[in-house]
Amino acid sequence: MVAVVWSQPHYAAPLTATTFFLVTQSIRHIRLWRYRGRPVGLGLSRAIVLFAVAMTVVYIVEAARNPSLSSFVAPAGVWANPGNQSRAKILKQLEAIPGKHLVIVRYSTGNTETGEWVDNHADIDTAKVVWAREMPGVEIEPLLKYFSSYHIWLLEPGFSPPHLTPFHKDR
Repeated sequence: MVAVVWSQPHYAAPLTATTFFLVTQSIRHIRLWRYRGRPVGLGLSRAIVLFAVAMTVVYIVEAARNPSLSSFVAPAGVWANPGNQSRAKILKQLEAIPGKHLVIVRYSTGNTETGEWVDNHADIDTAKVVWAREMPGVEIEPLLKYFSSYHIWLLEPGFSPPHLTPFHKDR
């Protein structure tokens, strides 16, 4: 698994039982080591087990606190996809404002990479926040007319942080 350029942890699953067996046998042999008649293997085997348990606890706590960070086990997103955190933050802000909202996403501005922003509920007409992609060369008037009772926003995700401003037709 270490020798390949690209891998994911689930590929190692068939060897899990064999790996545990080999580790257990190795610790049993280490336990019997003696140095100048003294049983150093006993302390070493206990230290190995305690270190493994401690590192497991540390890893679990760190993964729970920061699920989007890479680790020595897997790159970010393998265990849990962090998703578009900026979008979630803006969605939460808009949901706190009374009324319904239409967010027009303009991908063409800015210089940072962005994830996907346009993702709507199945029933758009009842959604509190509706996301739409601005498409160069396509008239936006029908969209604005259909959602005329909504608060209309322009989102430019290519900036850090993303720019969310009230939409003005002349822009």
